[in-house]
Amino acid sequence: MVEHTKQQKGLRIVGYYQCNERLDDRDLSGAGKKFADRIEQLYPDSVALVVSAQTHRQYPGVHKLRYA
Repeated sequence: MVEHTKQQKGLRIVGYYQCNERLDDRDLSGAGKKFADRIEQLYPDSVALVVSAQTHRQYPGVHKLRYA
């Protein structure tokens, strides 16, 4: 599904990000690691980021940002 939509719209997957609910948790979850590993297999120059929950609490609108 993602591949089909990506191809139709001429988009590229460049990475994966997640934000954990615990403020002290700065690691990718098990599922997050699987997503990131698969994306890396398909796109070797991709990145995986963990957004700090503390930062997310301080700037709650940050998840609404969209990048072109």
